[in-house]
Amino acid sequence: MTWSIIARDPVSGRLGVAVATYSVAVGSRCPFVRPGVGAVATQSITNRYLAVSVLDALEVTKNPRDALEQALVADEGREFRQIHVIDCAGEVAVWTGRHCVEACGHTADAGISVAGNTLKSAAVLDAALSAWRECASLPFAERLLSALGWGGDAGGDVRGTQSAALVVIGSDSLPEIDLRIDSSAQPIAALRGLLDVWRATVESTHGLRPSEENPGGSIDFESWEAQWREEGFDLKFRR
Repeated sequence: MTWSIIARDPVSGRLGVAVATYSVAVGSRCPFVRPGVGAVATQSITNRYLAVSVLDALEVTKNPRDALEQALVADEGREFRQIHVIDCAGEVAVWTGRHCVEACGHTADAGISVAGNTLKSAAVLDAALSAWRECASLPFAERLLSALGWGGDAGGDVRGTQSAALVVIGSDSLPEIDLRIDSSAQPIAALRGLLDVWRATVESTHGLRPSEENPGGSIDFESWEAQWREEGFDLKFRR
């Protein structure tokens, strides 16, 4: 009971999922990502295991359509499901089961898929895709949230919207961005604000934090303490 956008950034190759719905904590149930493999949004009567099965199959087949078809065969509730998947090349496959609640459907373009059900109208999907096209100059995460927001402005979930989430993966084995609003009267706006905070705090310390290239991260006292001073805190490590 959701609408979502999955996409590949044509500049960086990152993959991302942005999703919003009436129910709480959508970020814990709908977006699934696997670096080097792909990204999935599973929704309607959500089956998280189906998303895992799709990514497992995609890792072997390297073909989103084949992976989705293989995973759906084993799901007796497939006609209640809506799920879409994108691989690292930007190829997309989508399934909207015949029992999904109207308005429901999906639309796609090069490197992007938009899918939704229990929508105010099909205009939600068209608005999200239009935003993706028109906001090409924005950073990838902001572009995804613009698509989500335009879909919300076009009506979103017919019951209202309570939660939203954004996940972005790059080359690292863990997500680069993983932000969630579990319950809010304005979850998409709150998610935009949370992304701003993330950019000002977490993103600014990426070079200091552990990564696959530098598993230990920075152990330079002065660099961390300088970062804290920029945030307004006079904190020091024990020497």
